[in-house]
Amino acid sequence: MASRALLSPPAERIAAVFSSATFRWLAQPSLTQKACRLEALIDDDLDVCNVSLGEAFDRGLTRLVQEYRSEYVYKNSIVSKLILGKHSPRTASALLEQHMGASLADVLILNGTATAYEIKSDLDQYSRLGTQLRDYATRVEYVYVVASEKRMAELQRRVPGTVGLVALTSKGILRTIQHAESNLNLLDATHIFGMLRTSEAARAHRRITNYDLSAPSGELRTRLESAFEGLDPMLVHHEMTRELRIRASGAADVVSHPDFPKSLRALAYAVAISAAGKERLMRRLSEPVALALGVAA
Repeated sequence: MASRALLSPPAERIAAVFSSATFRWLAQPSLTQKACRLEALIDDDLDVCNVSLGEAFDRGLTRLVQEYRSEYVYKNSIVSKLILGKHSPRTASALLEQHMGASLADVLILNGTATAYEIKSDLDQYSRLGTQLRDYATRVEYVYVVASEKRMAELQRRVPGTVGLVALTSKGILRTIQHAESNLNLLDATHIFGMLRTSEAARAHRRITNYDLSAPSGELRTRLESAFEGLDPMLVHHEMTRELRIRASGAADVVSHPDFPKSLRALAYAVAISAAGKERLMRRLSEPVALALGVAA
């Protein structure tokens, strides 16, 4: 019996559901256009009266793992393995789509150091890979490329030996093929500065120099950038890791909740929501699909 095509429209619609916009929408005080946004999660086999919305998300991601490995499948696997598996939400954080120079790191893991993960799904090209790896190498200690098993041989020919390689197996498991080497000798303090908000950079500068840099609000960032030029890049990297961990820490209580769907872990680190929003989100995810979305049973 033939399997469904990889690019089948239903699977593509499921992939579109796993977005920051959906996650943010579920945390709103009221939901408009209730069923249409998530209708791709509802099929003939789903008992909308007895299956929770969170379970429906998990079912949807399972199908993506089997049929349509979108970028989100990779992101959620990385966050699940590293934050909830290898480390802990109390000791490690993640940021998604982190700006680094002209590039966006798909996942940035922050624990005692910073590690960037660039995803190349089977739907992606390699045209910007060289630029992306160069941008990451001057800003974080470790860099990995994550792709399917069948792309590993080609990637080993394309990437420097300092870059790590991780394969997403046919069973949805992440397997390290090549360990990354440290980039500490390549770090550039002004490049790292660009990853920080002005308030974060000011705190980092104060801890490194024991000096409060003061300037009118419109001039502070420019003065900070100049000040960072003379700082030790390794100290700046350490302080950047500390600040970005704090920025991403708001997701810890959500992903640690025993009832939070495993399928939404990456989105929890992609979207910052208020305490009230988290309560609304958790309530809606625990409700039966019919109640949460107002669909007919």
